[in-house]
Amino acid sequence: MAEYKNVLIGKNISFNDWKISLNKINEPNIDICDFSDFKNLKEIVLSKNITYIIPLSEIDYKLIKSYMELLDNKLKILYPTEETFNLLNNKNLFTDFMLQYFTEYIPEIYYLNNIKLKNITYPSIYKPTYSTNGSNMIIIYDDSDFIKLKNHNN
Repeated sequence: MAEYKNVLIGKNISFNDWKISLNKINEPNIDICDFSDFKNLKEIVLSKNITYIIPLSEIDYKLIKSYMELLDNKLKILYPTEETFNLLNNKNLFTDFMLQYFTEYIPEIYYLNNIKLKNITYPSIYKPTYSTNGSNMIIIYDDSDFIKLKNHNN
């Protein structure tokens, strides 16, 4: 059985979809914390044997960097770049990235950025560019559903 490292994720973020998703995380090795509450942050780091800290905003990154001398020096901060934030918040950018580097891990793509990549097989699933957790997904059963969807989105 795999042994997972303990992770602490900051919750000062501006993307509402991310906030909703963070609140759904229920894993024993992942904690979510408001990094501006240093007392609570320190308690979690020490009591949960945190290995990695993931700030999801510039605010959290600056806070955690300012606290590092007061916390365990062995903590690893994993901070994404602006490019990574954009990649994770935009399905088209993410799909382009996956098509370029990890095609074996993605389902078939028929259209991307309104460009037809291949003929559609039905049923298919439409996913909006900006959404999480399957929200606003639509099952397309035939060409008429697809045409209605295209007309609706234009």
